[in-house]
Amino acid sequence: MVLSFPAGITRHFANNPSPAVLTFSITHYSWLEHVLPNPQLLCCDTATTPNPDCKTFWVNMPNLITHLKKVAEQKPQATYYNVDMLKYQVSARGLTSTPLNLAASWRCEPTSTDLRIDYKYNGGSMTTPVALNNVQFLIPVDGGVTKLLAVLPPAAWNAEQQRILWKIPDISQKSENGGK
Repeated sequence: MVLSFPAGITRHFANNPSPAVLTFSITHYSWLEHVLPNPQLLCCDTATTPNPDCKTFWVNMPNLITHLKKVAEQKPQATYYNVDMLKYQVSARGLTSTPLNLAASWRCEPTSTDLRIDYKYNGGSMTTPVALNNVQFLIPVDGGVTKLLAVLPPAAWNAEQQRILWKIPDISQKSENGGK
């Protein structure tokens, strides 16, 4: 997790040496693995919270101000400064954790290539299921393809780049075949 600060923040801190402490909470904390907070900049609430799957962090503001001053001296022309705050990995729960499950298969013959992409909407992966908008599948296919046959849904072939593109405006449980 990276926080970006505008370059003018150093002037703000110069005029306000005791700014309010920045805090944030991570819900579903148990989904994260190998959490590595920046030890110079982040502190963590180790006390028991009402929600054990929520973790609260706060920024060590004096250290942040010092860090931003150093970065400003090193990069005086920068318009903003990125600060690494937290590194983590997300714990995958298999197919149940993704909003769109995909399976691709293909068969190459001397005169044709068959390509199939199966997808299934998975509203159960979201707290509040929402439609997936502007979904695109862009697949490189080489080997001298000259035309498309029987493509559903319709797709666009780019011969110059040897790619096929499917554009699907919305995928949801209400889509044709329940998003399949």
